[in-house]
Amino acid sequence: MSLSRQARKLPLAGGLAFLLVAVPGCEHHFFRARGAIGSQGGGLGTWRSTPIGCSRDPLPGLPPQSQTVATLLWQDPAQFDPWHDQHRATAPNAPLRLELSRGNGGVTANLDTVRVEGVHLDETTCPVLRLTTAEGNPAIQSGRPTLGGELTLDCRVRESRITGTVHFSGCEF
Repeated sequence: MSLSRQARKLPLAGGLAFLLVAVPGCEHHFFRARGAIGSQGGGLGTWRSTPIGCSRDPLPGLPPQSQTVATLLWQDPAQFDPWHDQHRATAPNAPLRLELSRGNGGVTANLDTVRVEGVHLDETTCPVLRLTTAEGNPAIQSGRPTLGGELTLDCRVRESRITGTVHFSGCEF
């Protein structure tokens, strides 16, 4: 029987004990992603990385109004390793965020990297730019549903080719 379906008695110092009861359905929906987005050559350099975080669109009706569906987030490789900051050898222009929007019948995106902000991706630069999404269970009871989906892209911008497929889940506001 799994922990989520049973109670466990755990001993404490001095002979005391407490009862741990795990209730099904109380698990937290953490962001998960598999797959990667990468760039080859040109003005955006060569890199390949899986997003480590996500925030979903703002609540409808709250200012500012936004067409944003989700924003995938990466960590600056130099943040925890000064060698990368000095040499930028493995990720000279790694991604930091990719804001995905819907509008005018299609998907658009804005990519911010370590060195370049506001790289616009749309049907004019991307033969393939697809985003499918589905709402999942809320992370907290009576909360807003999480967002999951798949992003596939193949874009040519600033003499770079940006490609990849990322499956993600647990994207929260």
